[in-house]
Amino acid sequence: LDFYPVYKEIDATVSECLVEPMFTSLNELVRDEADEKDVEAAAEMFLDHGSMLQKIRPGQCDSLLMALRAHLCDSPLRSATRRLVLQVRTQSNFQHFTAVLFNHSRVSLRTAK
Repeated sequence: LDFYPVYKEIDATVSECLVEPMFTSLNELVRDEADEKDVEAAAEMFLDHGSMLQKIRPGQCDSLLMALRAHLCDSPLRSATRRLVLQVRTQSNFQHFTAVLFNHSRVSLRTAK
C-alpha cells in the first residue's frame, strides 16, 4: 500500500494492476475466520491508508470496513485491538455525518422562523 501512490505517478497501468490484489489481501484480513492479528493488521492499514483506499474503491472500502467492525461483535478481541478498530473512519462516513448534520441544521433553521 505504501508504494501505490508512487506507482500511480510512474505508471498508471502498473498501479491499476495492483488494485485488485490490494483489496483481495484486505478482504482476507477481515474475513469471518480472521484471527486477532489479521483484524489488527487490517485496522492499521485502514488507519494509515484509508483515505487512499477510499478514493480508489469507495464502495468496496466501506464493505471491508463493515466486515472489520463486525469483528467487534463476533470475535473475542483484546481491548487494544477493539480501540484500534473503533478509530477507523472512512471519508464516506464523514461525508454522511456532515450531510446529516447540515440537513438537520437547515430543518432547525426553517422551523425556528
